Amino acid sequence: MSEPTATPSKTNHRRGVVNWGVAVIKAHVRATLGLLSAVVTGLVVLALEPYITDWFRFTPYVAVIRSEHTNDLFAETPSSFWEGFDATSGDSSVAVEAFNDLGDPQQAEAILRTLLDDPQCLMIVGATTSTLTDQALETIASSKDPPLYVMALATATELTAKARRADLPVLRLIPDNAAQAEHIIKLIYHIHGRADDDNSNVRLREDVAAASQDSTEVRIAVYTDESNPVYGYDLAREIAHRLRQRDGRISEQQPIGSTNSALRSLKSLSTEQEVIIDAIVYIGNPANALLLMDQMSHSRVEVPVIFTEGAAVPGTMDYARKSELLAYILSPVPYLGDRGDRAFHHGYTQFGMEAASFLLDVVADCEGCRRSELRRAVELDLNGGDLEHISSAFPHIAFTFNSNMENVGMGYIAYEVTTSVDRVSVAND
Repeated sequence: MSEPTATPSKTNHRRGVVNWGVAVIKAHVRATLGLLSAVVTGLVVLALEPYITDWFRFTPYVAVIRSEHTNDLFAETPSSFWEGFDATSGDSSVAVEAFNDLGDPQQAEAILRTLLDDPQCLMIVGATTSTLTDQALETIASSKDPPLYVMALATATELTAKARRADLPVLRLIPDNAAQAEHIIKLIYHIHGRADDDNSNVRLREDVAAASQDSTEVRIAVYTDESNPVYGYDLAREIAHRLRQRDGRISEQQPIGSTNSALRSLKSLSTEQEVIIDAIVYIGNPANALLLMDQMSHSRVEVPVIFTEGAAVPGTMDYARKSELLAYILSPVPYLGDRGDRAFHHGYTQFGMEAASFLLDVVADCEGCRRSELRRAVELDLNGGDLEHISSAFPHIAFTFNSNMENVGMGYIAYEVTTSVDRVSVAND
């Protein structure tokens, strides 16, 4: 007797169930693989998103860091510089972003950290003081890919040395304190009639020269600004070194400001018969320059006073004339013509205009560059002596950098402040 066989309908049904099961499994596998693929793709895109954005949307810019606050006298020089910088930056294809640290170290640190984290920031121009710049160099040194840093108004000699030790790319726009100290020493000796024979063309104050004829050495007092200690200490050291090389002497040195009065110090520098110093040098910002002049008048110390470039503002000069002091002022830029109710003003606006033109061209000429490429381009130019910008509109302003990142294209100018502002010629002026 033969065995029963499955009917065709049952066989087809079984095959249909199997095929359906296989299809369901395949669909689940495809869905799972698709989900895994989507997850992996998402993770890859998420990881690469900063680089993709950087590649397709890279917009380089130059950051400028200002220190604008309510002390108008202190802010006059940087404000004039940034006024000129802004006037020129609008004509450039390179974007400029402005930040204000208010002169506060913590605010300055926060701004720098933000800029260091943004690869589109190729260059930072700032800060206002040598003290804030010193702090900035330490922060920038922590970056593995730092932007090019430009010291706009800081002059402390040690700053570029510090940058070189950390292998940081920097440029200094204003001649350093070593150059300023040399000019100050020459000015002091010229005032007191002790110039070398080749400098005999210098116009001397007859009363000052006569008073110093019996003296065998130059003795000076140095007052530094407590609000900008890096600048003060650095320039005082440069002055002392050069003065001692010429057998001169620092009779007094101390900071001055809201917590440090110069009254006791000034009184110690004079007797009933004579003042035992030949000159005073003030190193710092304008606000404490006025304080020093008040205390000089109170102490009746009547010697020439030299204000360094940090105090080189019309307000300082106005007050020196009002106080009837024999005052001199150092500036890397000339004083120009008349401006409104001012008899004179410094050329920092023009200096800012030329600085912007030069710096933005440096970035624009390195088209498509990232930070490392811009640093490399500038380093090659520095080593080859090719980093230079000489103003056609303002021939007294020039940026010519040596391999130590210093601007050797400019120097310092000395002015005597009496009823007018007269330039005083010194050797190599």
